[in-house]
Amino acid sequence: MCIRDSNGAGTATGVHQWESRQVFDGRWLSLQDQAISWDDGRLVRLQVATDISGRVATDKILRFLAESTSADGSIDFIRRALSRTAEFWGVRWAFAGLFTDKTRTTLRTLAFYDRGKFPPDITYLLSDAPCGQTASAKTVFVPENVSALYPNDLLLKALGVESYLAVTLDGDTGPEGLLVLMDNQPMQVPDSAQALLRSVASRVHGEIKRLRGSNELNRRDNILQALHKVSSRFIGTHSLQSTMPEVLRILGRATESNRVYLASNRDLEADALLVQQYQWLADGVPAGLAQQAPLTTRYHPDLARWAEVLGNRGAVYGSVREFPASERLLFLPRGVNSMLVVPIFVAEQWWGLIGFETMDAVRYWSHTEIDALQSAADMVGAAIAQNRAQSELNIATNVYQNCLEGIVISDAEGRIT
Repeated sequence: MCIRDSNGAGTATGVHQWESRQVFDGRWLSLQDQAISWDDGRLVRLQVATDISGRVATDKILRFLAESTSADGSIDFIRRALSRTAEFWGVRWAFAGLFTDKTRTTLRTLAFYDRGKFPPDITYLLSDAPCGQTASAKTVFVPENVSALYPNDLLLKALGVESYLAVTLDGDTGPEGLLVLMDNQPMQVPDSAQALLRSVASRVHGEIKRLRGSNELNRRDNILQALHKVSSRFIGTHSLQSTMPEVLRILGRATESNRVYLASNRDLEADALLVQQYQWLADGVPAGLAQQAPLTTRYHPDLARWAEVLGNRGAVYGSVREFPASERLLFLPRGVNSMLVVPIFVAEQWWGLIGFETMDAVRYWSHTEIDALQSAADMVGAAIAQNRAQSELNIATNVYQNCLEGIVISDAEGRIT
C-alpha cells in the first residue's frame, strides 16, 4: 500500500499522480495511484500507468529550441541539436547535411552523430539511398528493414541500419539539404513526432543560413582542404626543416590566423620547457609584436594549465581575456585576442604543440575546427616519428657499412671462411 493514498488511520485520501522514467526501456509513464475500499473492507491500491514518452520528448525538444542560442557557433548548435534529437527519439545515428549541387544527388554532412560521438563528416551519394526520395517527398520514413529495401546503399549496409527517417532542410528555392535519423532497431514515429522533427529541421536550416552569412562554414571547408594539402606535403619527405614552414603557412591561411607556431617540449620530467621551432606570420602582422613572442617558455608556473590539458590530449582555446591572469599577462601585451593550441604526440608521448593566434579580432573556435586541426597535429606527429625512424635507420646503415672492412667470419673451429 502506498501511504500517500491513505491517511494514518487507513482512510482513502484521493488520487496521487506523478511521472516516472522506466529504467529498463527508458519510457516515461504518468502514474495515478488511489486507495479504494474493497468488498471486505480492506483498502487496496489501484494504479493506472499511461505511456507519455512522446509528450515528454516533445516538451524537451520544444524547450531546447526555445532556450538554445547559437552564441557558441552554428556548427556546435547543429551538433547539440542532433545529439538531443537522437536522445529524445532513442535512435543511434543522426546527421544533417547540404546537397553539393542543384542536382541533389550528393550530400555533404555538416555534423554526424553516432551514440555520443561525432565521427568525421562524409560525402553521401543519394542515388541508391532512401534520401534520394526525400527531396521531392519532404519526408521519408522507413520504420524497419531499410537496408534490405535499399541494398545498394553502402552506408546503411556498413552501419547495419534497420530504420530511417529523413526530412528536408528547406530554403527559399526548395530543399537544400536533409536532417536524417537512423537506428539499428525498428523505429516507431507517429505523425505528430514527424512534424516536430520538421520544426527541428527548420531551426537547423536557420543556423545554416547564419553560417553562410559568416566565415565559419568557409573556414571549416578551407581547413578540410588544408588537411589534404598537409598530408601530401609529408608523403615521401625526408626533411621536416623544409616542409614545416609550408605546412604552417597552409594551416595559417586556412584558419585565417595571424600567427601559427610549432614548439617542442624539453625536460618534461624536470622543469619543463616549451621551445619554439617554427613560426608563420600573416601579412600585415607588426614584426615587433611577433618578435615579442618568447622562443623559450617554462610551463610552470604561468602555463601549468597548458601542461595538464595538452598532456591529456586536450586543446587550449578561447578568448585570451577569459584565460587565467598569468596567461593574459603573456599574450595580451602582444595583441593576441584569441588562440587555439593543440598537442602533438609522437609514439604516444606528448612531444609539443601547434598554436594559432588571432590579433585583429576575438575568434571563436568551433569543435569541428578544433577536431580538424588536431588531425593536422596528428599528421605532424606521425611525420616526426617517421623522420626519427629514418634517421635511426640511416645511422645504423652507416655504422654497418663502416664496419664491413673489420668483420671476420669464422667457423666453429676458428678457421676463417
